[in-house]
Amino acid sequence: MNIFAAMYFDAHTHNLNAGRNSVIQFGDFSNAERFYSAGIHPWHTSDSEVSIEQIQSLATMTNCAAIGETGLDKNTKNDFALQVKSFEAHIALSEELELPLIMHCVKAWPEVLEIRKRLKPRQKWVFHGFAKYALIEDVLKEDITISFGKAILQEPLLFEAFRKVPHDKLLLETDNSGIAIESIYQKATEITGIELEELKHLIANNFKQTFTKWHIG
Repeated sequence: MNIFAAMYFDAHTHNLNAGRNSVIQFGDFSNAERFYSAGIHPWHTSDSEVSIEQIQSLATMTNCAAIGETGLDKNTKNDFALQVKSFEAHIALSEELELPLIMHCVKAWPEVLEIRKRLKPRQKWVFHGFAKYALIEDVLKEDITISFGKAILQEPLLFEAFRKVPHDKLLLETDNSGIAIESIYQKATEITGIELEELKHLIANNFKQTFTKWHIG
């Protein structure tokens, strides 16, 4: 019996009560039963009470499965130069600790791409909350894993982009939506025609290959 067949894996969530088969964004690190990602969101690089040094300390803990979320966002008034500095520091930390990087990108793909080509990171990147169907070809050329969330419930134009993602580059997430991960999986089966149990097995494998520190028990 495949014990992973019954599991739903959530690649990025802000739900502090999410189960062990989730990666929680910068939550309650005192709870050793949870796996989390450590990072400073680009919205908060100017006002964050947490330093990159503190993120580094948190990232060395056993249950830190990823760095981030981090990235660039032109929809916020937060200083863009500070966002770039923070993003590059997170990338360096991801490389140093050999942890995947969860990336936030809003209206800043050219800048993200320039940084990626310049720094040449070796660790896996996850483009979380992907919602820009016009970018799909460019992002896939960069060998970046793509994580879909609530946008696939709301934006039919994303369906074709979703179908273009190679099966080994696909993850699903809830982010801060409050939507159950089961709903995201169900929509994914409708879009792709893949049977639910097959999809769960596929996502489970991708999750384990991406977040290599994750384990059962």
